[in-house]
Amino acid sequence: MKLTPWFEDPLVLKRTRQRLGLSQAALAAECQLKRSMIADLEQGRRRLKKNVRTVIWRALVQVEERETRDTVHLLSLIDARTVAEYISLRRSWDAKGAEFFALAVDMGKRIGLMEKELATLKEQNRALREWLDAEQLAALQHAKAAELRERAEDAVPGDEEKD
Repeated sequence: MKLTPWFEDPLVLKRTRQRLGLSQAALAAECQLKRSMIADLEQGRRRLKKNVRTVIWRALVQVEERETRDTVHLLSLIDARTVAEYISLRRSWDAKGAEFFALAVDMGKRIGLMEKELATLKEQNRALREWLDAEQLAALQHAKAAELRERAEDAVPGDEEKD
């Protein structure tokens, strides 16, 4: 199973746009793209290529920065080492903090779903192995019963004369 990087994931793009309260048309206007392209990207009908995704994510970051000027810096809620890394990269605190949390939440959900799916698959595997073991045992018992029946029939004298 190949995981799509979050910045190429159509669902992450759509959720981020919606979280910012933007319509497809508004995002398209911010990016100077057609609304139909945004729709195609979000539906997975088009791949989010590097040049387009750079334009789109940059526009989303700018919208988020405009919207969050008077809000708490989300990065202040992350450990100091992570904050220092972002500061050293000279990135926007609000946008990158929100991006970090969105990514963490999305990845946490994905991991949770994968863990549930894995547990289900393990349970199905266990049940199938039990069933296979029971079928093999039944087949062996059937074969053994047939063998014993043959022996018993061969051991009884005079059966052929009675028929």
